[in-house]
Amino acid sequence: MMDSMGSSRSPLLTALAIGLVLTAATVRAAENKAHRGDSSPIRISPENHYVEPKTTVVTPTTTHVEPTTTVLPGTATKVEKTSTIMKTISVYDLGVLQFSIHDMFRVNRETLVDGENHKLDMSQLFGFGEDAIANGGDPRNMGNIIVFTIAKGFGKMYLDLVKQGVPPRKARRQVTQHYLEDIARAYRHTFDEPLPSPEAYPIDQTGNLALRTLHDMNPGWLRIRGEFLPVIDLSLVASGKTLTKKELDQRSLTLDGRYYEGFRNMTVFNTHTNKVEQIDLLERDSSMATQFNTAFKYEHFLLELRDGHCDPEDDVLKEIRKVYANAQVES
Repeated sequence: MMDSMGSSRSPLLTALAIGLVLTAATVRAAENKAHRGDSSPIRISPENHYVEPKTTVVTPTTTHVEPTTTVLPGTATKVEKTSTIMKTISVYDLGVLQFSIHDMFRVNRETLVDGENHKLDMSQLFGFGEDAIANGGDPRNMGNIIVFTIAKGFGKMYLDLVKQGVPPRKARRQVTQHYLEDIARAYRHTFDEPLPSPEAYPIDQTGNLALRTLHDMNPGWLRIRGEFLPVIDLSLVASGKTLTKKELDQRSLTLDGRYYEGFRNMTVFNTHTNKVEQIDLLERDSSMATQFNTAFKYEHFLLELRDGHCDPEDDVLKEIRKVYANAQVES
């Protein structure tokens, strides 16, 4: 995952680089308003539900451990709570989970069509042509350097196996198995319970909405090659830069129901319109609930996360469990 791209670029990277010439100043200006490494609290609607984060003093001594039991069929396994501190995970785990979300959902907000099959089958890596595999497949994986690094790493793993003489179909199975193991590890680190066993559920955009709460953990800045750089700087991906193993060991922001301030005005490449545009990520996530008439409002999920954890009985975790359980059922 440490290697940079070769000299040849995909058409998307070329278009992205051109678009960045026009938007780089805007990106930098927006990012300079935020403090490096800061996860500034931002208010969410409704205002009267705003709750200040609690300060927790943790003594590094013996802690009483309370086991929790998952309720989804096939996952009735007791898992010990590892900490009372607000949850953070490694950047690698965060990237794996966000890569998996792209594998399960691909919603066009204009046509309202979901082009994915809600399965963990790596269709987002292998479904965009052979030439795209080296660059991580689905152009959405170029949205930030974290997901791009994960996607490009899986692509390289596959291409290396094929180069070694492994038949493509077998190589895909091997990469997919490694991918599922990474998901299981990242899921446990994030939600403090095992990955649900395969189980069929009806899946709609409520599950997608619940998974979008992981945007709360996206760091605004990372130390890359010895300097702090904004994660949403698209020039990092346009240049083919990826994160090293050590850089992937950095921690996410805390799970606290608040977005990093810079995401309220960020530059993205819209893969449906092939244009670079400015968005408020919180608004885009929140408006999805209204647009798709989901079972819960996005603010409800964020409020559940104010204590720093996805608790076993939280609605957000119940929805996430169903998505990952269903995603492992073979079509």
